Formats: sequence, C-alpha cells, structure tokens
Amino acid sequence: MTKKSINTRLMKLTSKFNSIDQVKSIILNKRHESSLNLKKDKQNLLTTLGSDEKSFLSMWSTNNPNIEEIYIPNIVDGETESNRLVRKYAVLEAIVEYSKNKKFDSEGMLLPKIERTNIDKIKIIFFEYNNQVFVIIYSNYDPNIYRVKKILGEENIDEDHDGYKISSDMFTWMFFKYSSFAGILDQTLKIKNIAGFMGNISDEHNVFRGDSEQTSELIMTKAFISNGEKIKNLIVRAVDEMIDGTLRIDEYSNINMNINMSEIRGQFIAEDKEFFIPLYSYLYLIPRMIYLYKIDSKTFIETDKKNFSAKIGEEVILSILEKNNIDIGLISKKVVQTRNSKLLTLEKTGTL
Repeated sequence: MTKKSINTRLMKLTSKFNSIDQVKSIILNKRHESSLNLKKDKQNLLTTLGSDEKSFLSMWSTNNPNIEEIYIPNIVDGETESNRLVRKYAVLEAIVEYSKNKKFDSEGMLLPKIERTNIDKIKIIFFEYNNQVFVIIYSNYDPNIYRVKKILGEENIDEDHDGYKISSDMFTWMFFKYSSFAGILDQTLKIKNIAGFMGNISDEHNVFRGDSEQTSELIMTKAFISNGEKIKNLIVRAVDEMIDGTLRIDEYSNINMNINMSEIRGQFIAEDKEFFIPLYSYLYLIPRMIYLYKIDSKTFIETDKKNFSAKIGEEVILSILEKNNIDIGLISKKVVQTRNSKLLTLEKTGTL
C-alpha cells in the first residue's frame, strides 16, 4: 500500500553544536542498549541468556555520512538570485531494536532473539541553521522518538528552544491572511488553501481531508477562532517558487506532509519530495512565515484579530441560521431576554 503521508519531529541540539562535523565526532559514535523485560515468574531466564540475546541496541547507520549543501533563499529578503544562503545537511538512519509483544512460543519457550525483535530504520536529517544544528526525525511514534533521543544523547538536546515555536495568534493570522488577502504572504509565498485544524497534531491514521478544497469554510473552524480558542496546529497548502506542499504544522513546527498533495517546483524538481519538502520547510518556509508574522503581529493583535474574529463570528451565526431554518427574529428576542435577565440579576445583587 502506497504511503500517503509522512511525519517529522523537529529537535534542536544544544549550543555546543554549531556544525555537523561536531555531530560526527560527538554523537554518531553513540549507541544505546536496553534490556529484555520479562514478567516476574520468568526473570530466572535472564541469567541463562548471553548479553546479545537479552539486549536491544539503538545505533546510527553510519558515523560518517556525506555532508551535502543546499542553496536556500534569505529569510529576511525572500527569494532573489543574489541572496541565497548555503546550508549544510546530512542524511542517515537510526537503527533501533526493541522487543515484540510475543516473546514465547506455544510451548512457553523463549523465542530466538531474531523472532522476538522488531528492527526499525528511522530516517534522520541533521541540518545547520543560524550557527545551530537541528535534527529532523522521520517519525511521530513516541517510543521511537525516545530511542532516537537516547542515541542522540539527551544531554545534547535543547528541550527549551523556541526558534520554531508557532503561537496560536500566528495560526489565526495565517487563517486571516488566507480569508482576507487571498492567502498572499509576500511576493512569492502564498497559502493556497487551509484544509482545517485540530486541537492536537494528527497521526498517520488521522491526517488530511484532501477531498475538500473548501474546508476552510467549515463552520467549526470559524466558530473555534471567533470564540477565541487556542489553535495548536493547522493544515495549509503553501506554495512558492520551490514547493507546493500540503502540510499539517503544529505549534512546535512538527510536520505531517500529505505526499500525494505535495510537489517540488523549479530547480529542485528532480529531488525526492519526501526528503526535500520537510528540509526546505525547516530551512526556509516556516522561518519565513514566522518572520512575516513578526512584522504584522503588532497590528494584527491590536486591531485585525478582533475585527476578523467578529466578522467570521457573524458568518458562523448566519450560516447556522440559514442551514437550520431558524427564525432570526425569535433568536433576537431570546438574546434581548437573556441580556435583560442578566441586568436584573446584577441590579438585585448590587453588582451592576
């Protein structure tokens, strides 16, 4: 069955790392060993097993990956031929072993290690950005994220970085730009569609509604925003000169990419989109969106957000009235009655 989506998790290494060469020398020789876990009545079996038989290893596919270069537009100035920056990256795999649920055969005998062991190969990209090193992990499966963190070395991971953090207000701003300005963010970058949102990042079983090009018109989405709720992720179809990508991006810039609805454009068209689009998103697309939001944020928060919230709130109300054939006059009377009742209560309690 053809894979329809990929998930990536973004991490940052601590400030002691500013190049992939340092990653090679400090991290890529690491490995992590975990032990076979058996129920209490089977613990005695562990004493009969050799070290290899009762251990599971997580390690890197190589400690000397090729360091590649890619030319990316300048975040501040946007796309021009003269202002592209060179970014370095390296692609490799984390190979992780872990126990299957089934450890014993039908006669209660411990299975050979190869028959009771899962082996996953997880694609990893290290990339340099602004004198820092980040890690793209091609997985959204928490146990495997944990295993990768073990061979990265938890002491080497900066858990508190916020360079890629996306606020709820920024997600609302993106929806505002899409609804009010045809999605145009700058001369080359456009949000061509917003397919919806969820409270939490999706997994591979709950991802995109690709059958609808107008899901931004969903009453639920507008009601959620107009009610001032916090948005933690958004599905966007972002288009510029390099990519046409349909991505669910969460507040930490973790990505779920719809493969069938994403394409590479321009000079990188021959690249593998599963590799290139996430890398490009982290090197340019998301940082550019964050930069453009920072320029707009003061005006948006102080003025546009309130007006936009009121506008789409009215749209939600009118849509509900129309779809359910509700008498607006009756609703108006109930609103007046509710307000009068609240005023009367305040008068009686002396809190008016």
